[in-house]
Amino acid sequence: MPSESPFMLSTLKASRLTAPSLATVGISWGYLAALIPDLKAQTNLDEATLGLVILFAAAGGLIAMYIAPRAISTLKANSPILLAICTALSMTLPGLASGFWSLGAALFCMGISLALLDIITNIKIANLEIETNKPLMNFNHGIFSLSFAFSAIYCGFFRTNGFSPFYIALLSALIICILCIFIIRSKEEISPATEDTPPTNTRLPWIPIFATALIFFAAFIGENALETWTALFFEDVLEVAAGKGSVAPFAFGLMMAISRFSAQKIVQIIGPEKLVLYSGLFGAFGAFLLSFASTPSVALIAICITAAGLSTIVPNGNTVLAKFAHNTQRSLVLSRAWMIGFVGFFVGPSMVGFIAHATNLRIAFMVVACLVALTIPAILIILSQQKKLKLYA
Repeated sequence: MPSESPFMLSTLKASRLTAPSLATVGISWGYLAALIPDLKAQTNLDEATLGLVILFAAAGGLIAMYIAPRAISTLKANSPILLAICTALSMTLPGLASGFWSLGAALFCMGISLALLDIITNIKIANLEIETNKPLMNFNHGIFSLSFAFSAIYCGFFRTNGFSPFYIALLSALIICILCIFIIRSKEEISPATEDTPPTNTRLPWIPIFATALIFFAAFIGENALETWTALFFEDVLEVAAGKGSVAPFAFGLMMAISRFSAQKIVQIIGPEKLVLYSGLFGAFGAFLLSFASTPSVALIAICITAAGLSTIVPNGNTVLAKFAHNTQRSLVLSRAWMIGFVGFFVGPSMVGFIAHATNLRIAFMVVACLVALTIPAILIILSQQKKLKLYA
């Protein structure tokens, strides 16, 4: 037991450089997830059109992932604080949207700033893990999930008390501005190398990159689909009172946080590869159970199971891929996997919207379960690549 405290203290100390940035990302997505029913009503869009407009955020995210190595090189230590400020400004825009194009433009701006902040922070965490030889991904992503849950629940509270999305966005932006104080203090973190400094005769590990991208794609589809649509599922399908549906993304975010904090120790016992494998199985089962839920209580149990599974896939996927990357290529390798995989973060909500419009949300969640299961063959491919590297080393 005496060793527990130093372990957690060292994790907290190392994470002071990155946790505030991921908290900013979590608050932003929690705000958006909780307000989806209000934004749907405000813009008078149906499920399919709402799903389509979310693709604007995907476009912004893709651009962000592509330019991430260059942005790190240009902005250096100032990148987290600048991107956090851009995030705070951009998240006020959806509350002003009145239709398809205005909401699309708002989500495009949010997509760029949030995706850049997300990938740059994850690259920094990957570097810190290698430098300190400590597992940091799960703890930092736990901070993201805790912030997401906190954001979802206070947004739900203000929704039930009649506040408009714009005023809730202003409150969220104010909270992010407070977090910026802590982000400024972490700006001494060294910027990772970019594609301008590749090692001689070192090729990018494309098979692990594509396999990890598939893992990210499947996990992000499940994660953001449930974050975005569960509030509407509770209010439209299970017919809970308006505003009460925010308990669904809150429960999802809270369980994600609990699972990620727990994984800090679990990953040291079974390793990141096996954790991704078991998490994929758990996440797929939970999403499948949600598609059959007929009461809010069963739905909440299914959401918690799904969250427990999905929670550790992306953090440990980062750790697994970082092992294949030369230290001067790590930002490029991770950004390329995220560029492909992060599409799922936006495709998930859009896909659910299209399927829900054509059928219903239950069928949509069943499809999500099948896609989350893709993490299983993907991690098996990575395990086979690891064996080859050991064989020919």
